Amino acid sequence: MIKRKLTLNTWAENESITLDESFKLYKQTAIANGIKKKTLDGYEVNYNQVKKYIDEKTEIKYTSEITSNFITEYILYLREEKPHLRDTSIHSMITKTRAFFYFCMEQDHMQNFRIKSIRFKEKRKDIHTEEEQIKLLEKPKQWKNFPEYRNWVIVYHILATGNRSRTVRSIQMKDVKLQEKFIEINETKNDEIYQLPICEVYYPILKEYYNLRIRQGAKPDNYLFASQRETMLGEHGFNTTMTRYFLSRGIKKTSVHLLRHTFATKWLINGGSRAKLQKVLGHKTSAMVDKYSHITGIDIKDDYNQFTPLNNVQDKIKPKNRLRLK
Repeated sequence: MIKRKLTLNTWAENESITLDESFKLYKQTAIANGIKKKTLDGYEVNYNQVKKYIDEKTEIKYTSEITSNFITEYILYLREEKPHLRDTSIHSMITKTRAFFYFCMEQDHMQNFRIKSIRFKEKRKDIHTEEEQIKLLEKPKQWKNFPEYRNWVIVYHILATGNRSRTVRSIQMKDVKLQEKFIEINETKNDEIYQLPICEVYYPILKEYYNLRIRQGAKPDNYLFASQRETMLGEHGFNTTMTRYFLSRGIKKTSVHLLRHTFATKWLINGGSRAKLQKVLGHKTSAMVDKYSHITGIDIKDDYNQFTPLNNVQDKIKPKNRLRLK
């Protein structure tokens, strides 16, 4: 019989710690662990939403007063008070809150209890069709219009690499190794640095653009897809300029991230390796790749004709009653 070591829960010793104090420690720990500013900002926004609910709808003063009923009540509040929120948004909010609460439990700021994520139906994303991709990839007529030219190359880049917008915005001139035909990727969500091959279709586009940037006086530390002031494109500015580009081409699906979804989905449809796609996309696990596969039906399409039960009975149907197959 295996004996388990008993440990005393010391959360009661910290019962006078406020939620603000717990979150301050949570944020300090995240900073010490190298969590990026954008992620920290997301933590902050989510915490402020939780804190607003607590201040307005509950009498909770200390972290130790939060119990297992809190999450259920908070979800009901979100559904009733904020009906515009989608299930995916609520799921994201609860996931962030759970991470914070589990940290509080580890620090003995509150009792231990399990927090489940809400269930929601994964919606299929409408990727860019081939017709839409062709419109986006048509060569600009106004070559003197730098933003349009740059945005055109950005579309090529994402459809060739599947890079996130943050990665695209962070690429510097010195990261592009034209002779070796790869790009050094130094800014990723999982902090992994890797060399990304430049595919043959994208190579002449990138080479022409890169050489133009050199002729314009771009330095090694300048950003490849810089603003007209030679600064890094901010997230808002990037999305705004790309939205304008999409609309100018008659494309209503203006999400830049949808190009990444298009890349991933087409990769799988074309028979690409899931393991390699995971590495290219920069995911730590295969979960997201599995979602692309599940949503598009790729898991079953290859074997569908071979293993459908109809194959077992089709030849046994009397010829006169059988539909003639062309």
